[in-house]
Amino acid sequence: MWILAVLVGLALLLVLVALALLGAVMRRLKAIEDRHRADTSGYLPTPSTPIASYAAASPTALSYAEATTGRWIVAFLSTECHACEAVLDEIRAAPAPLLAECAVFVVGPPDRATAFAARLPRVARLGIESPDAQLLDSFDGVRVFPLVLRIDSGRIMTSATTLAGVAGR
Repeated sequence: MWILAVLVGLALLLVLVALALLGAVMRRLKAIEDRHRADTSGYLPTPSTPIASYAAASPTALSYAEATTGRWIVAFLSTECHACEAVLDEIRAAPAPLLAECAVFVVGPPDRATAFAARLPRVARLGIESPDAQLLDSFDGVRVFPLVLRIDSGRIMTSATTLAGVAGR
């Protein structure tokens, strides 16, 4: 009987150690994620960079001709990005005049990207792209999600990871 009590005690001790280690790993991953999210400056496109020619996969997406002749806010949101939910909320709360100059590219597998895009309000242009789309390189290489750009006549004027970071500029 005492052997069973010792075995149960050891099992309980192992479970507690495993939970403590799991908690430590989770805290470490959160710290890495927070640091990555906070340090995006090296991944944002350079102001005044021209947009390279591209062909969007979606017929409702912002075309290269439109991007090079007008003033737009262009958001790149990924289905695999938790921070993209915050930009989605910003877009939902944006006033109609801002939405009229907003183009959104949702990047991800077609079924998930379509579901994500359905949660957006009516924006001027909406495109769904695969993660390996050539279009991502055309905007000075999209290397971080979310990415929000203010473009004017085919040039990137400002870039940020929030709508608020470019909307007032």
